[in-house]
Amino acid sequence: MIHYSKSKWVVIFSGAVMAVLGSLVIVLSNKALDWILFLIGFTIMAVGVMHSALYFIDRTKDEPEDRGKLNRGIFECAIGALIVICRNFIAGMFPVVWGVWTLYTSVMDIIAANWIKSEGGKWQLLFGYALLRIPFAALIIFNPFTWGTAMVAVIIGSFLIVYGIMLIVLSFILRDM
Repeated sequence: MIHYSKSKWVVIFSGAVMAVLGSLVIVLSNKALDWILFLIGFTIMAVGVMHSALYFIDRTKDEPEDRGKLNRGIFECAIGALIVICRNFIAGMFPVVWGVWTLYTSVMDIIAANWIKSEGGKWQLLFGYALLRIPFAALIIFNPFTWGTAMVAVIIGSFLIVYGIMLIVLSFILRDM
């Protein structure tokens, strides 16, 4: 339980920021893609730093999910930095980068859901949502340029809102573990 109390605030913060960013992406869509990419990249980096910091703060480090937290943190920092530094180039490649990040976090959430299941917790919401994100990620990765920018913004914004809300709900579900 000590482990969760440290990461609860990361989950709540991530969920709230993702929901707000999703709303901004939908509202601003084509008007401020550079600004949106900066915010999304910075947020992904911040969440990655928090995941990495939790790895170093937690003294046990012998559970597989702890090593996954460090890997996820490093990956999120790298993707976030790539988005922030190369915003102009990424604007054209944004759907592919987003698809890769979505696929990676989906796989990590499936692993986390299996761990929660093995601990006797409520794992169904996280597992189901991770499974729903995989086809979305594959569609964006393998067919990113057939949709208009506004349509991609609405889909990604909607994803961010649902993902943010799901993270907040998950933080309260995990509280009972």
